[in-house]
Amino acid sequence: MSQNPAPLSYAQPPQQSTAREGFLLRFCAGLIDGVFCALPVYFLGLMIAKAAGFWFAGVFTAVAYLAYSTLDIFKAATPGKMLLKLKITNEDGSEASRQTLIKRWAIKLIPHFANLIAAVTALAIFGWVTTFCFIAYVISCCLTFRPDRQALHDTFAHTAVFRTQAAAGAMPMPTQEQHRQAA
Repeated sequence: MSQNPAPLSYAQPPQQSTAREGFLLRFCAGLIDGVFCALPVYFLGLMIAKAAGFWFAGVFTAVAYLAYSTLDIFKAATPGKMLLKLKITNEDGSEASRQTLIKRWAIKLIPHFANLIAAVTALAIFGWVTTFCFIAYVISCCLTFRPDRQALHDTFAHTAVFRTQAAAGAMPMPTQEQHRQAA
């Protein structure tokens, strides 16, 4: 009686998500993104404000942040999320489609769009709208303390932020099952 092992599949399995992440790691990712994006843009904005005026500096900073945040669409994570091994996925942990990521991005950045409109139009009403939107955004981020760990933009887009497994070290080894052959 001969036992042959089952053929091994060396194809890389899809990256499995292990746990939804709430406020703390997402906040830390935001701080890292602040170092990568907000500080350089802020200092460039100050230099532009001295050279070209505050209006142009406001438009520049808003557009720069919107451009940086598009990594949420193209990589499903900003550099801060990537460093902390976080990824934006569907609620069940599967890969989110580009349309889903665009929807989440647009909902999340409503305060920044309002800020851009306020900077471009210089209308006082948009300043109040921007303030209201930022207050709503902070409240939305606090919703990640709930058991489902979703901010309001995640709830509306049906997404969640998951901690992914470490690269190759945490990938499970394929198991070999023995098959019995009839004698």
